[in-house]
Amino acid sequence: MLYFATSALALLFCAFCGAQSEEPDQILRRAVSLHQAGEIDAAIQAYGEYLIIQPDSLMALSILGVAYARAGRYEEAIAQYQRGLQLQPGNGPVQFNLECSGEAVAYYKTGDAEHAAAVGNGYRERALVRMLNAESDAKQLGAAGK
Repeated sequence: MLYFATSALALLFCAFCGAQSEEPDQILRRAVSLHQAGEIDAAIQAYGEYLIIQPDSLMALSILGVAYARAGRYEEAIAQYQRGLQLQPGNGPVQFNLECSGEAVAYYKTGDAEHAAAVGNGYRERALVRMLNAESDAKQLGAAGK
């Protein structure tokens, strides 16, 4: 009887453990859903879980980088983009994201939070960054002319 109870307990435990594990594609879908819902910290954690299983996924590295950038964690974003470029040197979108994160870090280091936020709010918002640069240049020229 003890053997039966122990076996039943073991089966129940295994069933519970199996119910808790996700397939890699399920983890990635969960990460993307969290990211799209604005739950960036949870998305970052889920992308990390996926990358433990699929460490050479350029797509996951890239979107993890985007999530880090969205959270203002640019150095961590840069590290993910660099890992991605090691896997696929010359990948245009990853290289672009790397450059944008680098720009944001540079702006933060100079204390220009307005420019850093413009870069961080969307890599496709390059026109806004250019506009802020032009305004900043105009202010500097105006101040120098006085």
